[in-house]
Amino acid sequence: MILTREKTYGAYLIIEIEGRIDGLTSSTLNKTFEQLSEDGNHKLVVDFSAVSYISSAGLRVFLQAQKKLRPVGGEIILLSMQESAMDVFRVSGLNNLFRIISKLEELGDAEPLAVSPAGREEHFISDDGVFQWEFRDVPNGHYSGIGSSAKLRSGNYTIRDIVTISQTELQFGLGLASIGESLMDYNSLFGESMLVDHHFFGYPAMEMPAVDYAWYSKTYPGPVHFLHGFSFSGDFRLCLRFSSATSVSLLSLARTSAKISGNNFFGLVMVGKSAGIYGLNLKKIPWQENSPDPPDILHESNFPSWFDFPVEDTDIHKTIVAVGIYSCSGSEEELHMHGVVFSKGLLGKTGMDVHAELQRIVQGSEPLRVVHLLEESRFVNGLAGVITF
Repeated sequence: MILTREKTYGAYLIIEIEGRIDGLTSSTLNKTFEQLSEDGNHKLVVDFSAVSYISSAGLRVFLQAQKKLRPVGGEIILLSMQESAMDVFRVSGLNNLFRIISKLEELGDAEPLAVSPAGREEHFISDDGVFQWEFRDVPNGHYSGIGSSAKLRSGNYTIRDIVTISQTELQFGLGLASIGESLMDYNSLFGESMLVDHHFFGYPAMEMPAVDYAWYSKTYPGPVHFLHGFSFSGDFRLCLRFSSATSVSLLSLARTSAKISGNNFFGLVMVGKSAGIYGLNLKKIPWQENSPDPPDILHESNFPSWFDFPVEDTDIHKTIVAVGIYSCSGSEEELHMHGVVFSKGLLGKTGMDVHAELQRIVQGSEPLRVVHLLEESRFVNGLAGVITF
């Protein structure tokens, strides 16, 4: 049997363990580490003063947790180790992979947020969160529309409406799209889709869909086929980190980005920990042969058969990577974003390297679905980048 208790110490979370860490109890400890890490606790101090024994199975739990936390600026620190436990770490050679301390005072003060050398960080506190940001001296990016959304509501697309673009030309983007080499391969796979750093993620509009994705290769870039959508490219002029004791809505994040950047039309890219997603997905592809009667897929008589639209929030505690456009002109405001829902993925709590965070999540986590995000979607914390046009 194993008992764990938790308490905070500055920027650290102390985990007091009592009992044996062996093949019978290591799975319990592993779940504890995973849950605490997913909740945003990346600096974990494990108090060994009441640990009577640790086996090789227990060592594997510590090694796996350390490997997950290091890339996001976190770590496992070992406190008050008894000589028997220390010997197990020494014999295995793992003692060199951990910081080992005898008392909490050796941790020093809570560590401040790191500031990237690329720019000067600033911050402010709003009603719904704490925001840190920095500006980059970069040229404006480029925005481009793809195809036309005019036939979407009438469900009247034909193969003549397909626009094919290489992944090389699509740094960020979204739309109703699919991938494949021949029309026969991809014409039944159109659905909500997104590109992040040229990597494609799609969610076909069919029964029991699964994420279709294609990593980007400079040597062999693949084609992406659109019925409609848009793309944008460029460097991030503004990098923004946010956190909240409650949650920040997607619309609030976009408005805050507009306020800080001083721009009312920009590309927004973010990775965040979800506090509840509101979104929708097409159930059918709006080909001409599927055209509804009346000819409007948003008509109340057609909507249920055309859209998967949960009335309550979903995907709480999941990691979301999202791409989209925000624009505001007078009283007209628009936020159009798609997001990839990932099963897990720890978010770094310091630094402003948006690209590094995106690559780590996109290439290291399992995608569950792609969704058209609604502005009510909420996030506990995350990192965002703004590309101005």
